[in-house]
Amino acid sequence: MCLQIPGGWLADRLGGKWFYGGGMLLSSVLSLLIPTAARIHINLVILLRVLSGLAQGVLLPAAQVMLAQWSIPEYRSLIVSAVYSGIDSGSVVGLLLSGYLCDHGAAGGWPSVFYVFGATGCVWSVSWFLLCYNTPSKHPRMSTAEREYWQRIRITETRDLSVLPPTPWRKILTSLPVWALAVAYFAEDWGYYTVVTCIPLFIHDVLGFNMLTNGVVSGRPSICRIMCLYSSQRITHGLA
Repeated sequence: MCLQIPGGWLADRLGGKWFYGGGMLLSSVLSLLIPTAARIHINLVILLRVLSGLAQGVLLPAAQVMLAQWSIPEYRSLIVSAVYSGIDSGSVVGLLLSGYLCDHGAAGGWPSVFYVFGATGCVWSVSWFLLCYNTPSKHPRMSTAEREYWQRIRITETRDLSVLPPTPWRKILTSLPVWALAVAYFAEDWGYYTVVTCIPLFIHDVLGFNMLTNGVVSGRPSICRIMCLYSSQRITHGLA
């Protein structure tokens, strides 16, 4: 929460590539350290999780900056829906794989969850740094036809990110639509993370399911969420 606004401000002016990739890389490295920290002291685990949260605080605003640069208004809702469905897809895959690793993984089971996802995040981050660029105009492997296409449809592509107009903070903070969206998003996130956190605990502690079955059952709400996200996007795109 602390880095949402400053992260977005910096990403808008300096580009989202390094903020997004850097936040993911730092969070992944911290994930690799969790099992060792757990053997030392619980306070060290809490500290690493706080630092991981700070690292991830720039991800969403940086992603918004990248989406604005690499999408066009006609298809933006479709692209945003597809990208953000990755959160739920990741929950499904993560729950299934974590359940399997807890029951059958190396290094005592549960530590392998942090090792596998931490290592995957590090590899992904390196690939991101090598393949991703802030804007289409900076991509060295883009064909002439593609570059002309982006220049033709993106008026804001040529803007100078270093001389953006000042942010209208007063208008933002006094805007009823902004507050309505904030309240709605807070309520949605509250319900989502309550489900993601509490359902696996209930299935394991109360119903007594093993971790693999727990992952299979706990991933179903996220599958339904993906379906609703895609359906709502198609409806709103059609109405627009």
